[in-house]
Amino acid sequence: MSGLDLVIIILQGVSLLVLARVILSWIPLFTQRPLDYRNPLVKLLVDVTEPILAPLGLARSEPFSENGGHQTIQSAPQSK
Repeated sequence: MSGLDLVIIILQGVSLLVLARVILSWIPLFTQRPLDYRNPLVKLLVDVTEPILAPLGLARSEPFSENGGHQTIQSAPQSK
């Protein structure tokens, strides 16, 4: 096995972990229950993929909040 083969295997493994994280992020949408981030497997998956997804702006730094994980946008008061 050459060095290139090893790099390809590592990149495929990372790709599978990111795919698993994406699928995991969809679970609360279909079950109407927040994901338990205390679960050791979920925590491991988040810990491994966070450094990859965070710089892209695709990772959630906090688990789902009380409002379902949606950010509230407040507009500035309009002056007359």
